[in-house]
Amino acid sequence: MSGKAKTVWYFGNCKTPSSYRTIDIGNTLVNALKEFKEEQARHKEEYGDSYMKHYAKEVLNPYTNKPETKIINALAEIDVALPEVNLVFVKNNGVFEGTATVKYPFKVIHYELGILCRFHDFRDTHATKLIENGADVKAVAKRLGHSTIRTTYEIYVKVTSKMESDVVNKFEEYAMSK
Repeated sequence: MSGKAKTVWYFGNCKTPSSYRTIDIGNTLVNALKEFKEEQARHKEEYGDSYMKHYAKEVLNPYTNKPETKIINALAEIDVALPEVNLVFVKNNGVFEGTATVKYPFKVIHYELGILCRFHDFRDTHATKLIENGADVKAVAKRLGHSTIRTTYEIYVKVTSKMESDVVNKFEEYAMSK
């Protein structure tokens, strides 16, 4: 068959057992997601029958040879006898382009602005900001799915100027108390 290649998406298994976890989120993110969901509902109504819907089909993944969930796409006007999957990061017309939609802004920052920026850097920044603001390292490691705090500290947490000045201030406090 000639023409453009078709991308197929699967929900697979997590990399490690600790990757299966529940992560608490705050009201800021909850509210942002609720607003985004309302916006998606407006788009779904606006596009009507031409809105792209997504469904889950249990299959044997030909690439991994493991049972996984394949994402089946169909226009809203087509009845599909499979459970619907409500994906978060879709275009206004419902089309899902995988991680590219979420990663695109990082490519713009990196290539057009010349600032080294990758989507995965969010994990580093998240860990660093939590530690910088006094979060317990074991709780941060658990949140990131790390089995040890060593991974969190040595790979994800970066020393910031705030951390460096906090060290100076702590020593000053100590020196003044003696």
